Amino acid sequence: MTTRLGRAAAPDEIVTMIPYLCSDDDAFVTGQNFVIDGGRSVGAME
Repeated sequence: MTTRLGRAAAPDEIVTMIPYLCSDDDAFVTGQNFVIDGGRSVGAME
């Protein structure tokens, strides 16, 4: 997979977001889209 980080994500790098979003730590977060794609959505790499 081509990403700006040069590798695909490990499952634990993705699922760690779930407990954060379910905790009180994100009490001030509203209406966000979290893209966990290693920078792939930033655009084409040269």
